[in-house]
Amino acid sequence: MKDNNPNIMFQSFSGEELKIPNYQENIVNGKDWVYYGHDNQYPNFLIELRDKSPIHSAILERKVSYTMGDGIQNPEAFPMFKSNMDYELVKMFSDYFLMNSFAINVVWSRDGETISHAEHVDISKVRYGKPNAFGKVEEFWYSNDWNDTRKAYNKPVSFPAYNPENPVGSQLYVWRGYSQGTNIYPKPEYISGIGWIVLDYTLQNFHVNNAQNSFSPSMSVILSGPVPENQEERDYIWKEIKKQYGGSRGAGEIFLVFAPDGSESVKLEPISNNDNDERYLALAEMTRDMILTSQQVVSPMLFGVKTSGQLGGRAELLDAYELFLNTTIKPVQLMFSSIFEELFGSELEFRDSAPVAYRFGDNILQAILTQDEMREIVGYDPMAATEESITEEISNPTDAEVATRDLEETEQPQV
Repeated sequence: MKDNNPNIMFQSFSGEELKIPNYQENIVNGKDWVYYGHDNQYPNFLIELRDKSPIHSAILERKVSYTMGDGIQNPEAFPMFKSNMDYELVKMFSDYFLMNSFAINVVWSRDGETISHAEHVDISKVRYGKPNAFGKVEEFWYSNDWNDTRKAYNKPVSFPAYNPENPVGSQLYVWRGYSQGTNIYPKPEYISGIGWIVLDYTLQNFHVNNAQNSFSPSMSVILSGPVPENQEERDYIWKEIKKQYGGSRGAGEIFLVFAPDGSESVKLEPISNNDNDERYLALAEMTRDMILTSQQVVSPMLFGVKTSGQLGGRAELLDAYELFLNTTIKPVQLMFSSIFEELFGSELEFRDSAPVAYRFGDNILQAILTQDEMREIVGYDPMAATEESITEEISNPTDAEVATRDLEETEQPQV
C-alpha cells in the first residue's frame, strides 16, 4: 500500500492466519443435502483445529483413551462387526468427542430379522438429507471429499436412515448430540472455546515463524536511492526479499520501504516488540486455561498439562481421575452401551483403566486376595491341589500355637 508522502512507498508481509467460520446450516437449492457450514466444510475446520492445537488435540486423544479404557470385555456379543471391535469403538469415540456425533453403517440380513454387518462411518464425510414436512431426516449423504464432488470417486451416495420398521438392505444410523438453536447438525461441546483453540495455534505459529526467520521479531528494510519506476519492479524486489528472508511463512511483520534520499543504501531497522514475549506468555497461559474450561477438564494433570499450584502426586492424580471417571467417562460409556443394546441387543462391557495403578501394602493384599491372585501378581502359576503353601502355614497358625503365644504375652513383666 502507499503512504501519504508520494515520495516514500512501503509494502509488508506477515504470517498466515487460521480463519474461524461461523456455524451454519444451509439448505441450498438444487442440492439434496443440507450444507454443514457456509461452504459445507465445517467438519474440515474442526479437524484442522484438532491437528493444529497441541492442547486441544491432547485433550481429545486422552478423552478417547480414558473412555476406551482397556477395551471391552464382550466383543463376542457383536459378531456383526467383522473388524476389531475395540478399534471400531475408538473411531466412534473420536468422532463423538470431536464433532458431538457419530455414525454406524448397518446391513440387515435377508430375512430382516438381524443385522448381519456393521461398521463405523466417518461422520465428517456424512451430510444430512433435507428433512421432511415433519422435520425428520429420512436419508443421509456420504462423500469421500465434499470439497470436490465432481470427481466420480467423491460423488455423494445416498443411504436411508436407520429404520428397524423397514429392515432392508444397508442403512445409516447417525447419533447427534442435542444442541439448542440447531435443527440438523450438532455443535461440538467445546464450541465456546473455538476462538481460544485458534489462538493456541496462532501463538504457536508466531514463535515458530520467528525462529525460522532471520528477522526477529519484526524488521523494516529501507532501500534508499531511486525508487523503482513501476509497480512490477517494486513487486519483484519485495518478492525476492520475502523469499530470502521471510522464513517459511513470514514471521512477525516485515516492511519494505523505498526512500529516495539521494544515496543508494540498504538499512535494516528492528521494530520494537514492546515486551511481546512477556505478553505472549501471559496470553498463552490464559489460552490454555480457557481451552481446558471449554473441554470441561476437571484436572489438567490427566491430560499431561502441568499448571502452577499442582503438585502432581499419585493421590491427587487418582482423585482427579475418579472425579473425571464419574462425571465424563461413565456417562459416555453408559450412553454408548445403551445405543448398542438398542441396535444390536447387547450392552458394552468396558474395562476401565486408571492413569496410575493403585498401590496397597502386602498386609492389605493378603487380606483381600486369594492365594492364586497373589501368585498371579508376582508372575507365578496357580498352585496345584497337592502343593502346600508356606504362606498359609505362617499366616494360619494352629490353635496350640495361638494359645502358647497368648500365654507368653500375658506372662510378660509389666514395665
